[in-house]
Amino acid sequence: MPPTLLAGKTAEDMHNQLRNHPVFQVVHAAIQRVKESCEVFVSLQESDSAASNAKLIHSWFNKAELKLAAGIRDGYDAYSTIELLDWSRCHSHQNFLLSAGVLCLFPGILSAGYRMVKFMETSHHMRLYRGALMKWYEFPGTVSVRKCNSAPSFSPAVQEFIDYMSRWGCVKLRAAGKDESDLHAYKKSATACKLTTYFSLCPESLTQLPVHMCSRVRDSGQEHCCANLEETIKKLQTASDEPFVRRLQSPETNKWTNQWPSFDFIYAGSKVHTHQMAVWDLAFARMEFDRDNGTRSASYSAQQGTRCRQTSDFLHDGSQLFNLECYIIACEAVRSLTLYFFLATKAGVSTSRFQEKSCIQCDLINPAYSILVAFQQYMAGILFDAEGSGRLLLMWDGMQSFESWVSSHVATGKLRRFRRAMLQTGALSKRRHDLEICGLPWSMLSNVDTRQNPEVQEVRAHAHSLYDEMHACCCSSGLLWFWKTLGATSLELASTPRR
Repeated sequence: MPPTLLAGKTAEDMHNQLRNHPVFQVVHAAIQRVKESCEVFVSLQESDSAASNAKLIHSWFNKAELKLAAGIRDGYDAYSTIELLDWSRCHSHQNFLLSAGVLCLFPGILSAGYRMVKFMETSHHMRLYRGALMKWYEFPGTVSVRKCNSAPSFSPAVQEFIDYMSRWGCVKLRAAGKDESDLHAYKKSATACKLTTYFSLCPESLTQLPVHMCSRVRDSGQEHCCANLEETIKKLQTASDEPFVRRLQSPETNKWTNQWPSFDFIYAGSKVHTHQMAVWDLAFARMEFDRDNGTRSASYSAQQGTRCRQTSDFLHDGSQLFNLECYIIACEAVRSLTLYFFLATKAGVSTSRFQEKSCIQCDLINPAYSILVAFQQYMAGILFDAEGSGRLLLMWDGMQSFESWVSSHVATGKLRRFRRAMLQTGALSKRRHDLEICGLPWSMLSNVDTRQNPEVQEVRAHAHSLYDEMHACCCSSGLLWFWKTLGATSLELASTPRR
C-alpha cells in the first residue's frame, strides 16, 4: 500500500486518510466483500510497536467498543454489527529491538563493524588485506610443525568454532528451503568444508599460533604429509583464503542477513590465531591518507584514514573484542529466533519442517514445544554452566581451565559484563515475546490445537482458568475485552464454532 500525506498527526487524521483516500478504495472494497460473507468478522492488526501505530490501533479500539456498547444497549445481535478487533506486534520487529537492546550494552561495536565494512568496500583494500594475510604466515615463528604418527582430532574449542561458523555460514541456504530437513546439510555446507580443511592442518590451534600436526601418510612415498615448512605454509595460505577473506555487508540492526556477517568476520579474525590485528597493521599501517580536518567537507581519503585508524584501535582493544564476543554468544539464540520466524512465514508455501507441526502459534504458547521456552533454557544453561562447555569453550580457550578464566575475569569486571548481557537478553526476550504471545487472549488458541496430549490439555485448562477468573473491567482492549463484554465463557469459546 503506498504512503499518503496526512492532514495532521492525530489518530483521527490517520484513520480518515486510510479509510477515504482513493488509492485504498480497492483494498477496502475487497475487505468489505469478505465481511459480507462472514458470520463473525475478526480483524487482527499486526504492526511494529511504533507510537503512531499504537495510537491508531487504540483509536480503532475505542470506535469498536463504542459500537459494541450501542449494539448491546439497543438489543440487536452484536456479533452481526461489529468487527472484533485485536492487535499483535510483529515478532520479527520485536526480535530486532531485542538485539538492539543488547547491543546498547556494548557501545562502539556497531560503529566498528560499519567503519570496517566501509573501509574494506574499496576493492584494493580487500586485496591488500588478503596479501597481508598470506604474508603473515611467512613470518618466522608464525607457523610451526610437529611430527606425529596420526593426525589428532579437533580440540573441543576448534570443533565448537567450526560448528558456530558453519551453522550461520549456511543460514541463507536453509532460509531458502534447501535441505532443511537433512541433518547433514549444514555439516556439508561450504563454510564447514572450508573450515574443516583449514583446521585439519592445525587441529589443536584456535587462539594460539598455528601448529601444524604433520602426520604420517599411508601408502605414500613420503614419510609425512609435508616435505618441509614451506609446503606447510602454502597449504595454510590456500586453506585460509576463503574462510577469513570475503566480501562484507554493512551491519544494520533492522536486516538480519546484514547485521551479522561483519561481526562474524571480526570475531573469526580476532579468535583464530588472533591474526587480524597483525594482518591489519601489516596491510594498512603504512598507507597514507589525507589529513582529516574534522569537518563534513573532509575528503574521501581523509574519511578512509579515520576509519582505518579507528578500526585498528578497535582491533587492538582487548576489552572491545571481549564485548563483541559477549554480544555474539548472547545473541546467537536471537539469530535462531529470527530464522524460526522467517521460516514460519514460509511454512504454507514451501516444503519445511514446520509443515509437520499443528500450528506455529499453538507451539509458541505451549511450553512443551515453544522455542521461546527453549530460548530461556539456553540462556540459563550458559549462566549455570560450571564446566565451560558449549559456546563457553570459545571464551576460555587458551587458558588452563574454565575456573582460571572465571577467576581472572572477576577482578576486571568482564565476567559481570558477560552475565549482564545474558540476563538482559533473556529478560528482553521475555518482555518482547513471551508476555506478548503467551498470555490471554492468544493462549485461547489452545482450543484449536488438534493434538490431544497431556501438554496441550494442561495449557488449555490453564488458559480457561485464567479467562474465567477475569472480568471485563480488568481486560485490556482487544478480543479478550470483547469476549468478556459479550458474556462468552471459556466453555462456549471452546465448543461453539461461531465463537
